[in-house]
Amino acid sequence: MISAAFFLGKIVPQKPVAITTSKSGNDFLFFKSVSIICISNTAINCFIKHGISGWATYPVILRDKQKRIISGYHGLSITGRVGGFDMNSSYLSKVVPFALGLPSNTVRKGLKLDLSQWDGSDICAIEGKRYIFLNKKAYLAISACKLTGIPLTPINEFEVLEIVFNP
Repeated sequence: MISAAFFLGKIVPQKPVAITTSKSGNDFLFFKSVSIICISNTAINCFIKHGISGWATYPVILRDKQKRIISGYHGLSITGRVGGFDMNSSYLSKVVPFALGLPSNTVRKGLKLDLSQWDGSDICAIEGKRYIFLNKKAYLAISACKLTGIPLTPINEFEVLEIVFNP
């Protein structure tokens, strides 16, 4: 999938990527179905001001549903890498279904990252996965700049479906 390659910084588009959305106003816009994240000029300036590493941008043309251009956004690539999850630190937990009749799911909790393959970037991703990890420096920068639209969850509270690890 090309957009996943954009997400991981493996491919830099030669032309702006066209995106139509009903989203706008936040500093981060997530498009999960296509693995694209858009980032505002405000967020870029924050990352530069605080010396945050592990990211790059590429051009996008963001349009609303009426086809009007929404300016001030760029595509975000996560170029920093970390090895993966340290599975020995996690445990399995059943999750109660949110509606009657649905099956329960098993999730992994208490995850830690395998830092033996971390490249030292402030923002990083696991090769081939769509999870973004921040170190304390990046977290504090995002908080100090009051950036919006980015859900932050401490890794020890992060839950991942067991099927992701053992499909």
